[in-house]
Amino acid sequence: MQTRSFRLYFLLSITAMLAFSSCKKDDPIDQGTEPSLIFRFAFDPNQERLDNLGQPSEIGEGNAAQSPSFNSISAHYLELSEDMWTQLGEGELLYEGPQTNAGGADAIDFSESSVVAEGENFLSVPLSNVNNGTYEWLRVSLSYQNFDITYLSDFGQLEGTLAGFIGFNTYIEDFVINEESVDVFENKLQGFWGFETVGLT
Repeated sequence: MQTRSFRLYFLLSITAMLAFSSCKKDDPIDQGTEPSLIFRFAFDPNQERLDNLGQPSEIGEGNAAQSPSFNSISAHYLELSEDMWTQLGEGELLYEGPQTNAGGADAIDFSESSVVAEGENFLSVPLSNVNNGTYEWLRVSLSYQNFDITYLSDFGQLEGTLAGFIGFNTYIEDFVINEESVDVFENKLQGFWGFETVGLT
């Protein structure tokens, strides 16, 4: 069983979808509760490629890329910001995921993280808990991603699944890549990942 650590850079096409819940009988989100701000993830493989400054970017000559097929994702920090100059932590904090020191240093607690597929509710915040204001930016700090890719090998084109931990530090008891479970029980810094393909992990 092999796992490796490195910084994984790729285009992550995500849209945070906001919706207001209602009290309709056929509404599956929150029946009989107050209006809420609902956050869901949408994975768009056709979204424009951007660089680290948010500007349009092309794939460099001699390089290659692909848009992976996302299975699930998680985040550990969501904040509304009035504008691009709002300092981190000075906006409207909506969510900060559970952390633990079970592995030594403070780390995201993966066992308590909410991991969702596309379109599933990630977070519901009652509007009464959100301060009035005008917010131009949504800051989202992702912590986990699971996606399928294709790759070439001596056996031709194959498919594999990658599970990556991209938070600052994560305490992991165990995690499932596709079908295989990997035991860890320690902290892992940003960039730790596992890969499964054709019976190999």
